[in-house]
Amino acid sequence: MFFKAWLTPIHSTEADTLKHDALSLLGNKDVLNAINASIKAVFGLFPAIKKNEHTISVLDKERKELGNFTFLRSQKPMKDEHYYSLADYVSDSSLDTIGMFVATIGHSVPKMVQQYKEHNDEYHALLLSLLSDRLAESLSEYLHTHIVHPLWIKSKEITSIRPAIGYPIVPDHHMKKNIFSLLSAHTSIGVELTESMAMNPVSSVSGLYVADSNCSYFPLSSISQEQLTYYCHQYGKSEKEILHYMSVDIDNETKEGR
Repeated sequence: MFFKAWLTPIHSTEADTLKHDALSLLGNKDVLNAINASIKAVFGLFPAIKKNEHTISVLDKERKELGNFTFLRSQKPMKDEHYYSLADYVSDSSLDTIGMFVATIGHSVPKMVQQYKEHNDEYHALLLSLLSDRLAESLSEYLHTHIVHPLWIKSKEITSIRPAIGYPIVPDHHMKKNIFSLLSAHTSIGVELTESMAMNPVSSVSGLYVADSNCSYFPLSSISQEQLTYYCHQYGKSEKEILHYMSVDIDNETKEGR
């Protein structure tokens, strides 16, 4: 992802130069102190149960409903011929669990980026900005693999995934609003949402933790008009409102997969 942002092939002289410059930047004491001071994350594991084939309910310890998440269903079958939705990884017959997180590494970084710009050093300003984005992703991965998964998953037969909001599998940025509310992200780590559902600081990432015996990522390149209509109904919003926060192709030729 880091080299892709620069439109640079991974195995190239340009990529080697970028890697060298990025490591040199991380070796800068002021930069390192700014990054270390900005590392913050919050996560939660909540009781959950599947309400229907697209929607899950998030509950508190007394099983009172805290909110709902409706997920889109892939229009392309996997090897087992199933059309997957993230809702499929939550049980509808017994109490299950779903996790969510917000991680950031950007509170102090923007000031340093601005300092580079004021010195007409656009290269290092962009380098630091993109590097902090990748470090935020790395922080969320560390949180998943070293803390959440060992804390939650006790069987080797269970796998977990970490779909980030805005990525193809969960393209609806408005879903961040539920996550931020349930985790009190603004209060706990100082990350806030803008009206357009962007995160501030920019070098932040939010998403879900889902686990099951056959849990894996799956493609979600387009959805049917039928599914979009249903999705809008579930959230009580118009198509215009939904598509404002969601980047997804609508395939009018395809009926909803099952």
